[in-house]
Amino acid sequence: MTALYAALAVVVVAILGIAAYYLVETLKQIRRTARAAEEFFLSARPRVEETSQNLNGLLRRADGMMSSVEEGIAVFTPPRDGALGTVMKALSTASTVVAGATQFARLFFNDRQASQTGTQPRAEEETGHGQQPR
Repeated sequence: MTALYAALAVVVVAILGIAAYYLVETLKQIRRTARAAEEFFLSARPRVEETSQNLNGLLRRADGMMSSVEEGIAVFTPPRDGALGTVMKALSTASTVVAGATQFARLFFNDRQASQTGTQPRAEEETGHGQQPR
């Protein structure tokens, strides 16, 4: 009976040793994968920041253009019936949607930029007030 317990103990120790070996190998692979991911993110960060800044500038220009279109629509109010009235309604709706989307994107990118640099965006940038006419 003692020999049976000894054999069982050897089998349990062998199984635990094999499990420990594969656990160590798995942890090594996880570490290598994490290092590779970190290197990728560090190398991609400048390109992502440049792209987000370019997109932010593009959205600012689009917001300025849409503001001027909205001002033009407010000055020119054709009759609301007929084909021209339908086109003007569609333009008004589209400009409102685009203006809302650009405002959302501006706030998103300002918050994102602030979290990356550790600074808060200025209040006038968030609200759009205090901007110079274009």
